[in-house]
Order: sequence, then C-alpha cells, then structure tokens
Amino acid sequence: MQVDMHYYGTYAMALAAGIPDKDAEIIAYAAQYVDDASDSNNENKNDGGLLVGFTTAHHLGRSVLRKSPVVQRKVWVPCHFIPGGEGKDMEEKSICLPDSIIARQMMKNHIEMALCGKSFGLELLGVAAHAYMDTFSHYGFSGFSSPYNGIRVDTLRIWTKNNSEYDRLKMKFELLEKKDKNLCTGVPRFFKKILSKGAQLLSSALGHGGALSFPDRPYLKWNFEYHLPRPGSGTKSVRENYSDCFDACRNLHSFFCDFSQRRYEHPRVRKFEEIEEAVRDILMIEGDKHTRSEGWKKRNLIPESANYSAQDWENQKKQFNQYATSEEGINTEVYRFHQAVAYHRYYMLKDLLPSHGIAAH
Repeated sequence: MQVDMHYYGTYAMALAAGIPDKDAEIIAYAAQYVDDASDSNNENKNDGGLLVGFTTAHHLGRSVLRKSPVVQRKVWVPCHFIPGGEGKDMEEKSICLPDSIIARQMMKNHIEMALCGKSFGLELLGVAAHAYMDTFSHYGFSGFSSPYNGIRVDTLRIWTKNNSEYDRLKMKFELLEKKDKNLCTGVPRFFKKILSKGAQLLSSALGHGGALSFPDRPYLKWNFEYHLPRPGSGTKSVRENYSDCFDACRNLHSFFCDFSQRRYEHPRVRKFEEIEEAVRDILMIEGDKHTRSEGWKKRNLIPESANYSAQDWENQKKQFNQYATSEEGINTEVYRFHQAVAYHRYYMLKDLLPSHGIAAH
C-alpha cells in the first residue's frame, strides 16, 4: 500500500473510530513514516543524549541493503510482510497472509501497550497499523528472499474496474502509463529485461518485487501464477485489490474502535456502515497515489488541511542536537516513533513469531 492508504486511509479510520484529531494524525503519520524511515543514522546531543534511528524501509535504489538477510529479518518481516504462520516449514510459515492470527495478535498486543500509558503508544499504533494493513496487499509473498516469491511474469493480466481486460502486460503497458504515469515511469524502455526476471533478480526474490507495485494500488484487478504452489492453494492468484483494501479498512476501524472506547471518555464513534459507501468510492479511484489521497479529503473523511510530508519528522530528528537538553528531544514524535519501532521489532522477532514456531531473529 502507498500513502493514500497508510496515511490518509489510516487517518480516516482513526477519526471514524472516535480517536481525537491530534492523536489520529500522529497514528496516521507514524503508519506512513514506516515507509519513509530509510536511514538508521543517529543524532547526538552534547549533554550525552542520543537519538538512535531504526530503519523501517529501504527503497529500490538501495537494493544491496534490501538483499541483506539481516535487513530482511529486521525490516521487511516485522514491518511489511508479517508471516502468516501456516505451513510445514519455516519458508512456508513465513509467507504473509491477510488478517492472519499473528497479525491480529500483534494488533491486540500493541493496543494494550498503548492503553497502559506508554509514551510512544500512538506511534506504536501507527507502526502496527502499517504492518497489519500490508497483510492485505502483500499476502502470498514473504519478507525473506524466497523461491516462493517467484512469479511467472508472462501470466500477469490486469483489468480496470469495468472489467475490460488490459491484455498481457507487455502488450498493453502504454495504456497503464496513460492511466497512471507513476505506475511505470521509465519501464517501457527496458521492459523486456524486467520480463526476463529482471525485477525478481533486482529484489533478490524478496517480497512482491516481480509484481512491481501492482499489489499496492486499490483499484486494480489482476491475476498471475506463482512458480511454486502456495501451501494448500496452488499456483494461481486472482486479486481484487479493491476488496482487499476494503476489508483492511473495515478491520482497522474495528481495532481503532476497541482502542478509542477504552481510552477516551465518550468517543464520537461512527459505525463503519456510516462511511462504507464513501470508502468504497475512494478505493475505486483510478489514478496515482496523489489523486487517490485527495479522494479521502473530498469525501470529508479527513480534514481538508491534512497533508503528509516525511520531512516534518526528518527535521525533528535533525534538530535533536539543537534542543536545550536531550530530554526535550524525547518528547518529539520522531523520538517516540523510533521507540515504538524498537519495541515492535523486539516483540515480533523475539516473542510473537517464535511462539508460532518461526525463528526469525
């Protein structure tokens, strides 16, 4: 998923669940910042204080880091591809599944942590929301470099919302480019190379690299075949992202309702049925992530002034050594975000996943 879901969609679900605007915005910002915190640089304060940055994403330009087994275990598995826990061995259990038992246990645990008064509770809910929402788009793939991530690119087919087939991807890529220029910027020039397993090689068979960003676009219907059968479900995968994203929103709203009703006095909760039609319409918007993000504003599910910029928290981090004391830096959202990530990573890798027989770290 992209910023339209992780920030704007998360923001909308939090507000609808009765979480006050200021808190809802922090949750949503943390949820999207997971995709933008790609540097692990630390910031020192001359009084001895230290802000340790935890990386939660590495972008395509840093493919060497993406291939690192350490990075896969510390970044991709806990933050983007929560293992589903089903299968006969480690590799099968590591395949992500939507709304898995593991993902739900993670959400419930983090809600309890936020309710018990942890200073980084809201940021932790954002980190949790990101990882949970990703299970609805990253399912079928693993956060490890794995042969299970290999797909037969020649079988990729895509439909628009009116069900008109786009034919095989390599023949109709120009149509996709007209509809959404960000979808395939620069790709036609070396598309044959990508089709010849280039994308999967570049990502070292990590995650959904071979499927490009198709899992992340709510309006797409598409299908393909894996090289290897999924445990109990064969090789063919038929995706309707709209339906998956709708389920993600509904479930996230439910989790947020549980939090708000226990955290705030008389929260102004809107039942999901009240916003269901608006959510459906937004998820069907065909366009780039910015066009889709605007949809949440136009349906009045979030404030018109809502605007995400990763630089806001990046600036907070860079300013850490400018505070009068390091204690002031502790009270910033970016400091609490990295506290939340540290907790989330430890909980997932050292507690939750081992309890399901997955020795991830």
